[in-house]
Amino acid sequence: MKTHLTFETFRAHLLKKIKNLRSSRLVVAYSGGLDSSVLLDLVVSYVRESENISLSLIHVDHGLSPSSLEWGTHCKEIASLYNIKCSVVRVTALRKAKQSEEAWARNARYEVLERHVDANSVLLTAHHKNDQVETIIHHAMSGAGPHGLKGMREVRSFGQGSLMRPLLNFSAECIKDYALEKKLKWVEDSSNLSDKYLRNNIRKAGLPALEKIYPSALEGIYRVGLRQLEIVDGLNQIFDPKIKECVISEGIYSVRIFKFFPESLHGFLIKRLLERSDFPVPRESHVLAILGILNSTRKRSPVVRWGGVEVRLYRTQIYLMHKLPLSTCPSLGWTGLSVSMPWGELEVGKKAGREVLDPNKISHQSIKIGFRKGGEKFQPARSAFHHDLKKLFQQWNVPPWERAFIPIIKNGDEIVAVCGYGISRKYLAEEGEVGFSFSLRLSIYEQDIKVS
Repeated sequence: MKTHLTFETFRAHLLKKIKNLRSSRLVVAYSGGLDSSVLLDLVVSYVRESENISLSLIHVDHGLSPSSLEWGTHCKEIASLYNIKCSVVRVTALRKAKQSEEAWARNARYEVLERHVDANSVLLTAHHKNDQVETIIHHAMSGAGPHGLKGMREVRSFGQGSLMRPLLNFSAECIKDYALEKKLKWVEDSSNLSDKYLRNNIRKAGLPALEKIYPSALEGIYRVGLRQLEIVDGLNQIFDPKIKECVISEGIYSVRIFKFFPESLHGFLIKRLLERSDFPVPRESHVLAILGILNSTRKRSPVVRWGGVEVRLYRTQIYLMHKLPLSTCPSLGWTGLSVSMPWGELEVGKKAGREVLDPNKISHQSIKIGFRKGGEKFQPARSAFHHDLKKLFQQWNVPPWERAFIPIIKNGDEIVAVCGYGISRKYLAEEGEVGFSFSLRLSIYEQDIKVS
């Protein structure tokens, strides 16, 4: 059944979806094309009759078309007609080896958009019902299961805020009818006609062929997505209570979570764990590889990598994380204050305790913060001997990949403290005396770490 697109139907649908987000700012991803032009016109009307809601426009210039600068100018001109400022941002991200142009453009676009979405913002994109059906067909051709066949979620978390696709329930035909009725102006992207992109072929040839055979194919495939979404959400409701029991900390889970469910659901459980950390759903080959490391008997900690994501196993814990940088900083100066690093925070305090660093035994001129290189020896406060730092890390249950990011305070080549784990016996303050204490919070499981 065709749902006509009017401001009234759009407003009712948007209000229903947005009421639980409690956001005060809407951000429209505005390409200047037909779909986003309709979205912009509708959202402007919505904001004008709403209280305490602001509107921002972002146009992302990928630089792929000779006309891209003209499109940016067009977007600014249209925005000015609505008395709104449009920010035009040029993509600077480099395309990775073997990365398709489509994947690069999509990833680069969302990376730009994410920088403009804070905790009080909702990003609005103009994906519609035809886009959803194309996505489902594309995923079906790749052999996807429920996670792929559910298509795009109408609302999901995005960066610090949320992403919403308020036109997902409306067809491309409805959107074009609205644009013509309102006499809107838009730009045409010639790349949408190119045969080199699979999605274009699905749109131009695949879907029309299906509709010729079965006129209601669009609606039928769209409903397939809704049924698959019900399956995924139902599984998530079963998984989530047990997941909460097995959370160690952000992105870290006890492997006993898998004992609660039959093997047939382990792949779905992995996808849920990744989804909770806002990681992309992996391909089936990656899921099988993760299941493989869970059953691994190797002593070394195995890892599965894809698209900037790493899944690791250490002892009885599974770690979901962004790809780590190859190296840390060579060294940092230390003046006795807390230190902020790209991969976490070292909080330094002063207190009287049993295991604190005696400030009278160090000189800040000779003290540096370094990081593990291998072969270091350390004498913990309660040990009469020096030990290999590697073996101490094993005793402390520190995963191998974390060890390079743990700050080590040194006096020359001598280790004064392994921050968050121990003070050298030689530099220990007398019991009851005031000294430095160290608390380390690594953020490698919470964010993508960039080291310049």
